[in-house]
Formats: sequence, C-alpha cells, structure tokens
Amino acid sequence: MEDPESDDSAIDFLEAMAKRSYLEGWNEETWEEEMEKHPAFMTKPAEGPDIPPLVEAFQQLKYDPEENTKTDLAQNYKEDGNRHFQAKKYHLAIENYTAGIKENAPDLSLNAILHANRAAAHFRLQNFRSSLRDCIEAVKLDPNHYKAALRAAECCKELHEFPDGFKWCAYARKLPSAIESKVQEAHEALLKQQRDWEHRQKKEAAEMRKQEKKERRLQKILDSQGIKFFGMQPKNLEEKVKVDDDGELHWPVVFFYPQHGLSDFIEEFYEQGSIQEHLEEMFKEPASWDAAGEYKPNLLDVYFEDPDRYTLHMVDLNAPLVKILSHPRYA
Repeated sequence: MEDPESDDSAIDFLEAMAKRSYLEGWNEETWEEEMEKHPAFMTKPAEGPDIPPLVEAFQQLKYDPEENTKTDLAQNYKEDGNRHFQAKKYHLAIENYTAGIKENAPDLSLNAILHANRAAAHFRLQNFRSSLRDCIEAVKLDPNHYKAALRAAECCKELHEFPDGFKWCAYARKLPSAIESKVQEAHEALLKQQRDWEHRQKKEAAEMRKQEKKERRLQKILDSQGIKFFGMQPKNLEEKVKVDDDGELHWPVVFFYPQHGLSDFIEEFYEQGSIQEHLEEMFKEPASWDAAGEYKPNLLDVYFEDPDRYTLHMVDLNAPLVKILSHPRYA
C-alpha cells in the first residue's frame, strides 16, 4: 500500500488536483450575491425569517451579553442602526438605537450619539416631538453635541414652538463645533416658518370671525321667521342655506316621488317663492318616468313629514316657502 505522506504521493495528488475544475467556489456570475450572504463580507444586516445559520450564529455572538460588555453591545446596536438608517429603514434604525440606549452603557458620549441618531430617524419619519425629546437627552449627556442642538431647533420649527427654536439656535451657535452658516440657515428657516404660521393663524381667525358673523345673521333671520331646527346648529345650516344681499334666504329643497322611487333637488329655493311655481316649471313637459301622465301641476298634492310623529302634513302650494318652514310641526 502506498504511503499517502510520501513526497511522490503528494506530488501526484497536487498534479491531479491541478487538472480538475474547482467546483466548490462561488460562481463568477453571482459571486457578489454569494459574498453578500457571507457574514464576514456582508454590507447590510441580514433580515427576514430565512437568515442563514452562520449569519444567525454571528448575530447571536454579536449580541451575547456574556461575550460583550454593555458598551460593546450599545456600539453594536448603534452600528446596525446606522446601516438601517443609511438604507432608509428608519423604523428598524429606531429599534436598534433604542436597544443600544437600553443597555445603559457607562460611556455617556456613546449614549448621547444613540439619542442623537434616534432623533435623526424620528425626524425622517416626521415624529418631531419624539425627535425633540431625543435631542434634549443627547445634549444632557453631551452638552457640546452640536448636531443634536441644531436638530432640536429644526424640531421646534416643525412643532411651531418658535421661541424655543430660537433658543436652540443661540445655544448651537456657541458650541465649539458650530458651523455658523448652518446655524444661520436654521435661524432664517425658523423666522420664515414663524411668519408664515402667524399669517395663516390671522387668516384663519379672520375666516372664523366672518363665519361666526354669518351664522349669527342666519340665526337672527330664522328666529324672526319662527323657524326652528331641532338638533341642528346654524353652523351646519349655513353651508346649505344661502343668505342674499337683502337678508332673504334660499333653501335646498328635495321633492320625493315615492310611487316611482325618484326625487328632484332644488339647490336654492327662494323663501318667498311658492311650491306651485316650481311644480309648474318642473312639469311643464311630461317627465320621462311618468308614462301615465299623472304628474300635472294642477293635480298634485305635496306633504312634509313630521319627524317626531312620522305623520304627513299637506302644504298650501301657493304659500311662500318661509310659511311652510315656520309650521310648528316642521323641524
């Protein structure tokens, strides 16, 4: 039997191997994809239910409290959070930064960075209040954290807390690492947002006063005519009932034809007009759905329903609409 460790055998083995194709390596067309799956070369954290066993083992080792100090764990969470942030996966980034913060590592600078980074992720998600809270915590842990101070000013701008925003700009400007142009840019953005917001507030207040005036005017007219609407306020009516320059009302009116399951809608029925006038206009020509020719203006009766008693009340077709609306059972 040939000795496998002899020089001749080794030479023969190497020569044979040289003639064989290497079939166990990465495919040259997919090597980048295969490389990305290897934990030693991954550029993005593995996710999903089908994490390769080797990657899962590395992750467990990476976050094993018996193998890592609190500072190491917080640092690992920060790095993974940063990768998620770069990939615009802000919710996952927040989860990682939060886990790092919960480690309560003794490194205050690291904790400040975790809070500042989480503030940045919250800001991207427009969680401005949460972002501001993290900025405040970051500055408490590291009073010289310029980025956290500047982001706090930006949060105040979005939250319309302008006095606090200006204070944060002033604070950031005094820090050693402050970039004056950036601070000035944030300050000017605050000023513009404040002016725009105050203008909108004034405009909305003027619109509200105008609306309230119209509602009071409508209520005064309704009271003078003895018209009551139970369960409905003037502000609900004002969008539907129009008041003209002479202080007279134009009402939306619906005619139902139960026999045919149809209806007609008049958007602005003048309060001094009569139902008869509208019937004559609506049925000047036979309706397409009135094959029997039953709907003739001089042959029709009109009723309104009592909403409390569910009874019908016949109306005077020649009476003005305002008189019908002021009927004691009409509400």
